[in-house]
Amino acid sequence: MFYLTCSDFEGWPDGWRHTSRSWLGIAERKRLAAIRSGARRDQFLAGRLLLRQCLAETLSMAPTDIELAAAAPIRAAQTDGHPLCFVSISHTASCVAVVLSEHPVGVDCERLRARRNWRAISAQFFSAAEAAWLQLQPAEEGLEAFLRSWTLKEALSKCTGADLGQVLARAPLVENRTHWPAEFTGFHAWSGALDNKIQMGLVSSTVLIPHCHYRPGPFDSSGQQSIELAAISPEMC
Repeated sequence: MFYLTCSDFEGWPDGWRHTSRSWLGIAERKRLAAIRSGARRDQFLAGRLLLRQCLAETLSMAPTDIELAAAAPIRAAQTDGHPLCFVSISHTASCVAVVLSEHPVGVDCERLRARRNWRAISAQFFSAAEAAWLQLQPAEEGLEAFLRSWTLKEALSKCTGADLGQVLARAPLVENRTHWPAEFTGFHAWSGALDNKIQMGLVSSTVLIPHCHYRPGPFDSSGQQSIELAAISPEMC
């Protein structure tokens, strides 16, 4: 089992927010209450709605019987505490991506935005060697390479529970090859862009090939379309 599903909640039918709230656990309700931004609340609700629906379909169980841990790597469990699988959630604007696997997993998605000052961000957070390589790239190719690296690092942090700041500086992606330290031996990466608008990164400890899909609505599995993510070659340090 290794499934990634993404969707755009701007096109979802009315009532999805109410449904998502009704499925939340106590800890999730507290987290939702602490979020002040309406856009961030929508992302929180959309991610958990899509994830629970995908889990319910895959495991043949009720969405209300599923609880989600808060710490990475996140595990889904039944309300009685019985573990189900590893999961991960990411969102950017109205796009949301969820992944479920029998192995630790992490996913991240980011909009391809030309206005982002990726050169300054890479110089501040990435290793000197990776930042220098990125500075040499043309603007469009450099932005894509930066976001490919950033999303994979976010996904790696979610998958392993490692501090994101440390991962940003110590797990470079140069010329589309991961140069990860030995502590991340055994983790595998995939990357791709959705409609040339959303960059996606996926990391897991499994060698299984992920089944990736886009669905138009949280409950509409019949309208799913396949997404292709490319495996990233490792060069362990």
